[in-house]
Amino acid sequence: MANLWQIEKGKKEVLLTSFDGEKEVQIKLKPILSPQDNASIYYKKSKNEGKQRQYAQKYLNEITLKLEQKEKEIDEYEKTDSLKDLRKQASAKQVNKTSRVPYQKREVDGFEIRIGKGAKDNDELLRSHTTKTDLWLHAKDVSGSHVIIRNPATKQIPNSTLEKVAAIAAYYSKSKNETLAAVMYTDRKFVRKPKGATPGLVKVDRHEIVLVEPADLHK
Repeated sequence: MANLWQIEKGKKEVLLTSFDGEKEVQIKLKPILSPQDNASIYYKKSKNEGKQRQYAQKYLNEITLKLEQKEKEIDEYEKTDSLKDLRKQASAKQVNKTSRVPYQKREVDGFEIRIGKGAKDNDELLRSHTTKTDLWLHAKDVSGSHVIIRNPATKQIPNSTLEKVAAIAAYYSKSKNETLAAVMYTDRKFVRKPKGATPGLVKVDRHEIVLVEPADLHK
């Protein structure tokens, strides 16, 4: 970016001094683009690669944690001496499964935010854990979590809050690595589940769009 003044449009490559000033670096260019557009492409590529590395590390950490949990369960079962103990453990696991909620919870500017954990969980979230006065958000034209801003008191939701939650909805979708993502939002009452539709698929009767940079505020 600091050398744009000496780069002419139409060049296929340019030789520049590295950022630390210790060597020269040959940079390939798209001749049909301006120097500014070429620089923008490199910037976006670098930013997206950084996000992909963060996502891969997060995924690795989750798998490692699940593996540790499974190893602990195996160890507990190996220590079990009787069928009675096995039944007690099975009963306890069933209770935990029954009490499981289909969403993650956040708080943004005093509003409770609910994020569906998966396609079937999205359906359960809409069916049993929302009201018609809540606000529904979802990344546009890609798969992702349904996100709910709980609003039983029908408060006015500030635009700044809406944008923060939209960023979360974009992050928990296939648009998470985009520089900007389109997110739909509407009152919960305008979202319905068609009969026989696949898990997570809904019909939205009316909605508006906001453009945001995907981000999880708790990361």
